[in-house]
Amino acid sequence: MPRSTETGPPLDPMNYAPAVLTWWRMAMFDMPLAYAAETNAFMERWAAHQAEYFQKLSGSTTFEEVAEAQSAFVDRSVEDYAQSARAISRDFTITLEAANG
Repeated sequence: MPRSTETGPPLDPMNYAPAVLTWWRMAMFDMPLAYAAETNAFMERWAAHQAEYFQKLSGSTTFEEVAEAQSAFVDRSVEDYAQSARAISRDFTITLEAANG
């Protein structure tokens, strides 16, 4: 609620600047950078898994070997998705705790 100039000192918006700038930095820089860093790490792991998958496919001679290569690729992908989710959650939690305090 705005203050009345008759009953108290005038409202100084700069009093809120430290808190607002902290949350602004967190929302505009810290969280997107944390997300981008983990996305980059995930894509590097994914590319390595793709290369390994294609290498196994090129050496496959039976349907079972192809199925094994595909299941190994999917298993690694699921592990990477879970690892990325944990890392992003951890980074966001750290960012929020730093902004709060």
